[in-house]
Amino acid sequence: MFRDVTLPEVLVSREQRRARRDELRQTGGKTVIQITVNTPGPRKNSTMIQEIFNTGVGSLEELFAPQITAVRQAPDEVTGPSAWIALEGETERIKRSCCGLEESHPWGRLWDLDVYDERDRALSREELGFEGRRCLICGRPAHECGRSRAHSIEQLRKKIISIHGESKNVIPK
Repeated sequence: MFRDVTLPEVLVSREQRRARRDELRQTGGKTVIQITVNTPGPRKNSTMIQEIFNTGVGSLEELFAPQITAVRQAPDEVTGPSAWIALEGETERIKRSCCGLEESHPWGRLWDLDVYDERDRALSREELGFEGRRCLICGRPAHECGRSRAHSIEQLRKKIISIHGESKNVIPK
């Protein structure tokens, strides 16, 4: 069921995600949250990744329940599970709430919560005054470590497994 992903599959998936955001925006609110799981390496889906993903979707649905106008999910994609949540409300306020969730939830660092405005522009953490994402391994800016491949896929995979396992005792079922 789960297998390694090829680069062409990742590129096609990226385009499909954009199309799904556009489709959802037509039927729902002006702001769309796209949730995926930060998964280094060629294996983008597994039972653990789906558990992390489902918890993220549930957390977003709970946080934004009154504002949600539509939800779409693609949990079984070989390129990793994805969901899109259309909402009514101020895009910046929604992004701030997502940043707060990423920082407060035990698995929040493992989620990628992108918030898009009505023009399909993703708001960054930094433009709202939040610190950029930090590397799971060393704490330096994540984009620097990712770009330089400072840590092996195996190191990152082990860290994600550790975060997942350590947090299972504090996440309500």
